[in-house]
Amino acid sequence: MISPLFARPSAIEAVRRLRAQHGSVVYFDSGGYSVQQGRIRYDELVSRLLEVYKAHPWADHYVLPDYVPRSTDSARTVSRKVKATIEGAKSFVRLLPTHLQQKVMPVVHGRSSKDVDRCLEAYSSFGSRVVGFGSLSTGGSGGGSNLVTNSSGRLLQYLADRLRGVPTKLHLFGVGAPGVIGLLPGLGVCSFDSASWMKAAGFGQIFFPFSRSFSLRCVPGQPFRKRLTGRKLRTMKRLTRHGCTFCDSIQDLRADRLGRMVHNLLTIVDAVEMTVHLGETAINRMYERVSPYYRERYRKLNNRRE
Repeated sequence: MISPLFARPSAIEAVRRLRAQHGSVVYFDSGGYSVQQGRIRYDELVSRLLEVYKAHPWADHYVLPDYVPRSTDSARTVSRKVKATIEGAKSFVRLLPTHLQQKVMPVVHGRSSKDVDRCLEAYSSFGSRVVGFGSLSTGGSGGGSNLVTNSSGRLLQYLADRLRGVPTKLHLFGVGAPGVIGLLPGLGVCSFDSASWMKAAGFGQIFFPFSRSFSLRCVPGQPFRKRLTGRKLRTMKRLTRHGCTFCDSIQDLRADRLGRMVHNLLTIVDAVEMTVHLGETAINRMYERVSPYYRERYRKLNNRRE
């Protein structure tokens, strides 16, 4: 996934070549997160995005513009944003050429099953192959971190249940720590995107497959994030079977921000590969070893499915 509105032309061209040479599936993101962060006005984003999408008709999926709610928004504000997202999506689709209309990816937002139903009903005429869920709970500085809480997890599960039996697939926006990844198939998610590996590295946070993040620093007010020591690093590498040149030592991780980024990204890749290839029992054992928190979430999810 790439945001063509904010990416350099050279980056867009590199992605186009990857698609041509390796058959990569390319999602064009609308940049709705930038509206949420106040970096661009919604009307400005829509007008610029329309031209960018038209200029690059080769991508596989085109995310429609959306108003992203925050966890701090009131129920009235969330309802207003859901309505604006729906109306904006309809208007935007009408302005697209026919060959792009067939590849749009609308975004479901809201805080209740009623909001999900409103979105799906409005998007039913699009014939989209993929629908995105963009209402994970938000936290952290400026609401920049997405969290699969009990409430957002239930809403995601409801959306997956609504899509069951139809050819439309479910994409999840903004996955955080790789501990979430083992849960996604059970939640009906077929694809996801994540920038957390890069953001977390900048704050000295270190990922491991199927685990919550660890911190190279003592973070006041965040007792849920454990501090990473040299001994803990060796233990987590053994338990998660992760190993890369960027985490050979705790000193390497402390000194090299780019190295932390690549390490975090590789742990997400590891988590995806293990989720795809390991059975349910093996994933459960992995959670037992490295994350009691996600182990409990995984147990509850499996119980619900049964």
